[in-house]
Amino acid sequence: KGRFAQERLPEQRVSMAGPAMAGTERYRGWVRSFRETWGFLNAHGFQGDLFVGLKGNPHLTTLKKDDVVEFEVRRDDKGKPEGVNVVIIESGGLEAPVSA
Repeated sequence: KGRFAQERLPEQRVSMAGPAMAGTERYRGWVRSFRETWGFLNAHGFQGDLFVGLKGNPHLTTLKKDDVVEFEVRRDDKGKPEGVNVVIIESGGLEAPVSA
């Protein structure tokens, strides 16, 4: 389990305002796992894992396990839900040690 699995995050749903995102509901959650170009998000606002991929988030280059994120949910072309417009709020992944 990620470090946020037992901890309730504030503002599980965040309503965004502004011309580009008027009325869009966003969720706050965390990255459960991520491999190369895809992974899974979790949030207290819904049950189970939510697929997330770089294809649906071209502004990202990667995500790390336990990153705290805000995102929207949309259905892909096959009708499955996925996390899009993902924004990293806090980096939770461990960085590789720097060798001297």
